[in-house]
Amino acid sequence: MKLFDEFATWFKEKDQQLMELHTVKEAEMLSKAYKGLEEEQALMREYLRRIENLIEDAENFVRAEAINPADVTQRVSDFEKWFNEVEIQLTMLFSKRPVSLSEEEKLNLARELGRLTAEKERLEKRIHKFYEIMAKTRLLIDDLNEDLAKKLTGGHSLAAIGEILLKKFSREYRAEYGLGRKEIRQFLQDYYQIDKQASRELFILLEKAGILRFSTRLPDDYKTQPLVYYSPDIDDLMGEYTGISPQIFGAWEINA
Repeated sequence: MKLFDEFATWFKEKDQQLMELHTVKEAEMLSKAYKGLEEEQALMREYLRRIENLIEDAENFVRAEAINPADVTQRVSDFEKWFNEVEIQLTMLFSKRPVSLSEEEKLNLARELGRLTAEKERLEKRIHKFYEIMAKTRLLIDDLNEDLAKKLTGGHSLAAIGEILLKKFSREYRAEYGLGRKEIRQFLQDYYQIDKQASRELFILLEKAGILRFSTRLPDDYKTQPLVYYSPDIDDLMGEYTGISPQIFGAWEINA
């Protein structure tokens, strides 16, 4: 996997690919790329968790001074294969009592502890680089979203649109999801004199930018209460009705 074996090459190619997508104004492809980066980084963070778990267990069996410095600088040729094998091997060792380990097992454990330490540091650096490239991707997406917002509204930025919504609906507009969405879209259509398609695209942009966000809050005593979801007519298989208690409210938050 290039993420582990050829990270520098992968990183350079990914950075170039993202800039090319921005150049040709592929906002949707950039968004998909961002989700892919999130998933790949999550995979690395999971490996980091597992490595740290092995290191902490190994430290109960061997002292840090038993590690050969050469093992800490040694690069693993096939990370995934090596790690999956060493995780099984060490887990079996950890089932024993420390005093029952043979000298060979102790040496092997110290060697793998050194390699685990090296790979932990390498993963941490790569995860950091992921945060960098994800931040850049977010900047590229935001730039294209700003361009589209201005195109839809005749030159108005997302921040300016958010300020207009704030004046109209206040910081928190309490309304059922569908009703609030309908009213905000209608206001956008009327204020900017745009059609339904443009208001839908603009609404999506505002959600992506975090300017619009729907949230539902439950009282603490609802932890043990079932939520109501039933059909108003048992014979109407296509009909649905969600019973909403007066104690539960939904709200469109306007973060401008």
